[in-house]
Amino acid sequence: EWFRSQRTGGNSQSATQYVFNTDWLTDASGAPAKDSQGRIIPVFVPDESSIDFYPAVIGATLNIDNSSVYVQDHWAINDRWSADLGARYEHVLAESTGNIVGVKTNRIVPRLAASYDVTGNGNHIVHVTFGQYSGRYQEVQVGGNSPVGNPADIFSVYQGPAGQGLNFAPGLNIANYPVTPDNASVTVPLANVFVDPNTKSALTNELTASYGITMNGGRGYGEAAYIHRTVGSLIEDFITRADGVTNVVANGIDAGLVSNRVYRNTDIAHREYDAMVFQGRYGLASRWTVNGQFTLELRNNGNYEGEGTNTPGATSRIGDFPEAFTAAQFYPDGRLNNFAARAICRRRASGATTPGRSTASAC
Repeated sequence: EWFRSQRTGGNSQSATQYVFNTDWLTDASGAPAKDSQGRIIPVFVPDESSIDFYPAVIGATLNIDNSSVYVQDHWAINDRWSADLGARYEHVLAESTGNIVGVKTNRIVPRLAASYDVTGNGNHIVHVTFGQYSGRYQEVQVGGNSPVGNPADIFSVYQGPAGQGLNFAPGLNIANYPVTPDNASVTVPLANVFVDPNTKSALTNELTASYGITMNGGRGYGEAAYIHRTVGSLIEDFITRADGVTNVVANGIDAGLVSNRVYRNTDIAHREYDAMVFQGRYGLASRWTVNGQFTLELRNNGNYEGEGTNTPGATSRIGDFPEAFTAAQFYPDGRLNNFAARAICRRRASGATTPGRSTASAC
């Protein structure tokens, strides 16, 4: 299997890559005043108005290519024991315009399962499974050193005459915003942002054990399952003394020494989950079945909540200036916000069903 996740665009902030920052003229009521064409009137004030220049890489592209192979074999050991052995291999390359490599990694994750027929007739089955699952390679994280969406910002202050209006030529003259050490500052995100090329996606380990019973000649099925999951090898950005600093210079402006930001895997961030899942199915008639599920969370702990709403790939305080942002204060261990002690699912479906094992899953 091969698939590509692609992001494009240098994140230009305007057609010219310049953004003017001014206050607007107000009328007697404090509302924005408008010119004869109904446009808001900018007010250009020396040493107050400013401009941002974002030299974005137009058409920049970040490609995250994932190539994978999955193999599996089923073994019937004897009339009561069977096993499934599988493994998934993946190769991931994240590369941006300019031959900038974010990650280039390989990983093999196993899928193992065993089942035992307690009575020998298929009515009482014990299942045990173990698997590892690779998470998604988030563009924000593995593309932290990419020009896609990360333009530099050259900020300078207006030094021309005072005036107002969109027809006031001096206010729109770039030369009146001199880029000099005493009148400008620069921010260059890519100068001090690095991604460890061996970085991999987060890794989930899952262990399950279940006991399933087929009842009433195959019309009903019930199962109790225990699920244990741990999540580690999460990607975080680190800003530490050990990761050093970079002297950032752009357009002749020396921004000085800036702390490096390095994205890499860590087990400092972690999550643990334990639950019991009870589920069943019963055929009421030839065309109707009833399904039910009850999940009892036993534990949903950790120190990593994960991304928030509309912030995919956002990192936490873990690894950021650890001398100032301590674990006890900023990322303590404990119950996570999405803990739900109980969850019940019920559903009805039409159509005949075949007796067999139901897969344990969350509601």
